[in-house]
Amino acid sequence: MQPSALGALGARAEAFRRAGLWDDTTLAGQVADRAASSPDTVAVVDADGRHTYGELAGDAARLAAWLRQTGVQPGDVVSVQLPNRYEAVVSAVAVLSIPGVLNPLLPNYRHHELAHVFTTARPAAIITPDVHHGFDHRAMVDEVAGSTGVRPVHVVVGEGAIRFADAVADGELGRGEATTVSELIFTSGTEATPKAIMHTEETAGFSVRVAYDDLGLTPDDVVWMPSPVGHSTGFNYGVRFALHHGLKLVLQDAWDGDTAARLVQAEGCSYTLAATTFLQDLVGAAHRAGVKLTSLRFFGCGGAPVPPVLGRAAAERGIGGLRLYGSTEVLVGTWNRVDSPEAKKTDTDGRAMSHVELKVGGDGELFT
Repeated sequence: MQPSALGALGARAEAFRRAGLWDDTTLAGQVADRAASSPDTVAVVDADGRHTYGELAGDAARLAAWLRQTGVQPGDVVSVQLPNRYEAVVSAVAVLSIPGVLNPLLPNYRHHELAHVFTTARPAAIITPDVHHGFDHRAMVDEVAGSTGVRPVHVVVGEGAIRFADAVADGELGRGEATTVSELIFTSGTEATPKAIMHTEETAGFSVRVAYDDLGLTPDDVVWMPSPVGHSTGFNYGVRFALHHGLKLVLQDAWDGDTAARLVQAEGCSYTLAATTFLQDLVGAAHRAGVKLTSLRFFGCGGAPVPPVLGRAAAERGIGGLRLYGSTEVLVGTWNRVDSPEAKKTDTDGRAMSHVELKVGGDGELFT
């Protein structure tokens, strides 16, 4: 990049800071503050149980201390390839507190994808399951390390050479760093080799704050996340969104519409962001059960076209479907609001998020 372009970016970043759009808030800092003020508040619900903010901060602090003892330094990349379970949240907060660069990975990545990650991101450590859905992640990491020559410390949830449960040491939760790269996350790679996109706590924090404000959420809302937390949707608009605002995060690992409908009802889930197929299956499950999921006021939906008939069917089941447009690079750029006209909700991807500028086409008009 030319010096003039770097200078322009720096000036723009300073303008964002002066306007208060970017600040020094970090995800690890938010968890530390919530643990100090409300340690018994539920932070994460997963298939294994309920976990408080106090528990989350303590577990993340111990894991972070252990990772530092093994040689993970500030700025090092740590890959986390875990399903939607509590350990994935602990790992994310721990890495960001070091402060390291968190690299969330989809659990279904195999040798080809992981080799690309190793050669591109060169992680200092990786955290995986032992076996997930019948696949042995321990053997895969060993094989990829051998073929690429990149040999990260391997922490295993379950049985392995270094077990997650044993990778703890005394320590206090650090607050992380807002201005340096904190997240390296790969695109879906639907059209080309997955790209490694970088965010700071400033850029990602801004996105979840404006989403919270634009949608009109409150401290009583509950985040439900069935999208994989190894993808930008699941991590940034599930884990990050919930913990940044001190909300309860309900994780669903194996997707099933009937299970989802029961979970939304049981936990009073009010917000999610997921692909069209999730909404379709959930609406079908609610219809079969003859129930209305009226707590789910904010179902952000994108990634594939949302047929108007599906939007209307969701509304009939009490689900507030809100079409949006986003990407790993931009995060969410446009989103319908609760008070958007019905025609906009069913036929468009909404309007720009607050303080987000849109340009349609290379030489198109700039919108805000």
